[in-house]
Amino acid sequence: DLRKGEILGVSGLVGAGRSETVECLFGIRRKVRGTVRFKGREVDFRNPREAMANGFGMVPESRKEQGLFLQSGVRFNTTINVVPRFLKHFIWNRQAEEGIVEGKINDMHIRVTGPEQVVGKLSGGNQQKVVLAKMLATNSSVLIFDEPTSGLDYKNMESVAGILRALSKRGK
Repeated sequence: DLRKGEILGVSGLVGAGRSETVECLFGIRRKVRGTVRFKGREVDFRNPREAMANGFGMVPESRKEQGLFLQSGVRFNTTINVVPRFLKHFIWNRQAEEGIVEGKINDMHIRVTGPEQVVGKLSGGNQQKVVLAKMLATNSSVLIFDEPTSGLDYKNMESVAGILRALSKRGK
């Protein structure tokens, strides 16, 4: 059972199925057995798009392989999951997009030269913050993090932990 504002940790040895479990919650993998209930109803997401449409967001274990387009900029990576928000009648609302990107850069203290900076050129900690920003741009209510501090130095681990605590206080 998980309630608004709570953080639930799943632990286990390497190979115990932690990542596979959260991937089932987000529709990346099909579950073999068991049930997941969300807001009083059983859910079984067939893919991540369906999970996102139902208010779930996920930060994958490997930011470089699963979470980022390394050759693209911070803007693209931050807003790729919310493109329909900026496209109305074939007109791109660049101002709305810039507001979200600049807001996430500032809120999360992402150290960049600008929104077009290539993500692959950022430090690991800043790359992880971009992955978080991308997920947070979706305004998901259930946030799934698979090893969110893996590969980060202590300073960046503390920064990510602070972001998680702030999200918890906001009822995520």
